[in-house]
Amino acid sequence: MADVDLVAWARGLDLAFGERRVLRGVDADFPRGAITCVLGGSGSGKTTLLKCLVGLLAPSAGSTALLGLDIVRAPAAEREAVLRRVGMLFQQGALFGSMTVGENVRLPLEQHTRLPPALMDRMVDLRLAQVGLADARDRRPSELSGGMQKRAALARASILDPEVLFCDEPSAGLDPVVSAGIDELLVFFARRLHVSVVAITHELSSVERIADRVVMLVGGEVIAQGALDEVRASPDPRLREFFERRPPPTERLGRPLLDELRPRDARR
Repeated sequence: MADVDLVAWARGLDLAFGERRVLRGVDADFPRGAITCVLGGSGSGKTTLLKCLVGLLAPSAGSTALLGLDIVRAPAAEREAVLRRVGMLFQQGALFGSMTVGENVRLPLEQHTRLPPALMDRMVDLRLAQVGLADARDRRPSELSGGMQKRAALARASILDPEVLFCDEPSAGLDPVVSAGIDELLVFFARRLHVSVVAITHELSSVERIADRVVMLVGGEVIAQGALDEVRASPDPRLREFFERRPPPTERLGRPLLDELRPRDARR
């Protein structure tokens, strides 16, 4: 796939914390105009990969590009210019508790534009209406449910009309109905506002609702990537376990966990 068709990519990406190697030679493509879901179990390296893509972590080896720029090695001015074209939805929302919902959503406009205050207010009202929070502008994040906080965070992440939106576990910890609502918003941003979306998740129901393309990580390695239907049809047992919600065979569980699973009488 030509680089011009990608909003981000990774090549030979390695990252280690001390002796613990978290990413292992990751090659991954994130196409423009698509919703790409990065899949994998807990500890598979999903969030670490995202942090490398947006420049929050510098890889031990390999390279990345975001909107055509090597974000880690770029001069500060170029880096900041590219990051203004990117939105980020953090796993816990990361709303400022001392500010109202409207003030949270307005903050990127105040930091990165010189728009008239009245226009900022209209933009905030529009975006809150789009995410179903038209009546929540003057409320504090602590007054909102978990799903409403995620929607408010999504409004803030998208207020500058980014070209690409990164989402870290957008539906984690939400009930199925609220999770489906978040998924619908991501599809709305992708299809109606033409935002490329990269969503880090292990929620299979969300993947099936929104993904055009998936990147599957196991143990810090990409074991498959491509269209959802293609990857889901793979005979690889690790993919079958994920998509069929099956536990791995006992030989891959590891000795400490096997000891815990063994009946008490058998441990004596």
